[in-house]
Amino acid sequence: MSTFPLRVGTPDGLLYEGDVARVVCRTISGDLAILPGHCNYCTALGMGEAHIVLEDGTRRNAACIGGMLSMMNGVCRVLATTWEWEEDIDAERAEAAKHRAEQALANGGLTDKEYRIAEAKLQRALVRLSVKRIKKQKAFDEFRKNPIVGGFFKLQENFVEISCKAKALRAGSHCGRGELGRRSDPPQAENPAKQDSLWREMRCGSK
Repeated sequence: MSTFPLRVGTPDGLLYEGDVARVVCRTISGDLAILPGHCNYCTALGMGEAHIVLEDGTRRNAACIGGMLSMMNGVCRVLATTWEWEEDIDAERAEAAKHRAEQALANGGLTDKEYRIAEAKLQRALVRLSVKRIKKQKAFDEFRKNPIVGGFFKLQENFVEISCKAKALRAGSHCGRGELGRRSDPPQAENPAKQDSLWREMRCGSK
């Protein structure tokens, strides 16, 4: 399995350094997957579940809240405001924070600033609980509810992975040449025989 170097840090220090096969984070414009060979890229991070996939296929989930992600010359760097690995999240504390925020919003009488703060606290708590798998709805369902076009790939119903080759870039294109994307069959397809092929060519930057 192809890999690339990843460094994950917060203002408190370095949390991860090593080779990974994939990084998925929620940016301010949607969910983004970084694969080996991705072109140089930089974006602001939003609030949501993140995960990395190691060379042996092991997946590590985390709650990522704010920050920046960059992919430069084959090295990915994530500087997050908050990054909490799944095993480090205190579920009881997150549940209590969720309850307090919901109560504050329900009681009303908040100023605009207080409302935004309570709303942000609620969202952070929900992200942490989602990562801990306390809620029945898993993080991937968020992908399905919020179809996002993230640069050169699209997350809608099925997860699409596309690797861009930086060496083949041309002016005006996000990716320099066509790459192969893979997606799974829709989970509730009525007639699988009439579905699109599992494999389809994604030509980035072409008209």
